[in-house]
Amino acid sequence: MISMQDIAGRVLARFLVAGVLAPNSAKAKPGTRVVVPGRGRFVVEPPDGDDTFPPAIESFEVVDGWVVYRATNGGEGVIGAPQRKLDEWARDVEKFKAQRPKASNETPWTEADGGKANVAQAIDAAEAMFRKGGVRADVRVWVHPGKQPQGSAAGDTLNLVNVHQGGTVQYIGGASLPLPAQVGAHEAAHIVFAHSRSKAEQVLDTLKERERAGEDSLTAYHSLAGHFEGVMEAAAFYLLAPGRMKQIVPDVFEAVKEWLD
Repeated sequence: MISMQDIAGRVLARFLVAGVLAPNSAKAKPGTRVVVPGRGRFVVEPPDGDDTFPPAIESFEVVDGWVVYRATNGGEGVIGAPQRKLDEWARDVEKFKAQRPKASNETPWTEADGGKANVAQAIDAAEAMFRKGGVRADVRVWVHPGKQPQGSAAGDTLNLVNVHQGGTVQYIGGASLPLPAQVGAHEAAHIVFAHSRSKAEQVLDTLKERERAGEDSLTAYHSLAGHFEGVMEAAAFYLLAPGRMKQIVPDVFEAVKEWLD
């Protein structure tokens, strides 16, 4: 089971980035055609499109008041959104960058590292989630000493870290899921979300409604990281224990069903 301290560490990066001072991007509407000096012509994009989704961003910088991003696939573009949304996007980009495997710290998992069954469980769950979402993506498994099991999505590549270690994740209502499968499903759901955001929005709305009604979060991580991550926690719950989920949180179950089935 992941401790509250470990969970807090997973979301700490979310709060480490200062505000993005980009007045042109803060005022621009998506779809607007702009010229960025020294960079060229762009059509302003929202911060939640398929190409601008935080896990797909390699880096960004402010040029002449515009947020210019470079994606992990090498593409470039300009982000436009209200200041609050820009700041949230920047924090999420930095969070996912921090989670990506670094050659100096992480090595590919091999059977010599142990936990073969756990790794298979994580990969199976991730691939099952991809099938639910109708997407194709690569799964890579890494070992990073000292890190909790986790993952990150970069474009259509899913990186899973330390899922060989095993463990469990506690959900609302006393439900418990195997940690390797939960991490695989949760992180794969990020990629599925990027391909079907409009259908997934109803899950986000349902979680917000539950909060307004005073209902508990699905997991401790959901409580700490917010409803966006809660959507992925819900997707993992639906994939791995649908009957239990329907019994405990039928409203969330139905919302995820509309998204994934």
